[in-house]
Amino acid sequence: PPVGYGMVHGQLHRSDAPGKNSFSFLNTLNLKCITVVGEGEVPESIKSYCEDSGAALRIVVPPNESTVDESAVIGALKLVTEESLHPMLVCDSAGGHTLAAIIGCIRKLQGWPIFSALEEYRRHVGVSRTWPLVEEFIEVFDPDIVSLTPEARSWLQPS
Repeated sequence: PPVGYGMVHGQLHRSDAPGKNSFSFLNTLNLKCITVVGEGEVPESIKSYCEDSGAALRIVVPPNESTVDESAVIGALKLVTEESLHPMLVCDSAGGHTLAAIIGCIRKLQGWPIFSALEEYRRHVGVSRTWPLVEEFIEVFDPDIVSLTPEARSWLQPS
């Protein structure tokens, strides 16, 4: 699997940007979509994987990787909860923390206790790489501001 791989929920997966050595694993997921979060150019390997596999490529670019942008997170939440695009891999192209914020906000939408959402964030990025800004964003994020379809809300419920 790619570095940082994990299953988020159902057929939604997360990882750092996958390299060619991960493609055989990605093939087992039968991905319909790869969503790349981050600034900068999408790696050519991801573009060619999507072309070869038929997976759609979606890109979420936060306006500034040094902060967490609420509108980018909300847009990403709407995208990654769109079940018609699943199985989906959402990955981080730049090593930033926007993906971690998105996953933390998914956990809040799922009704996880805040300490559990933050613990998952810390485990995923490593304690030495945590950003207080991201933790604060997850803590104060209000799930009620995200207008999701009833299908997406239903999908987010624990299985």
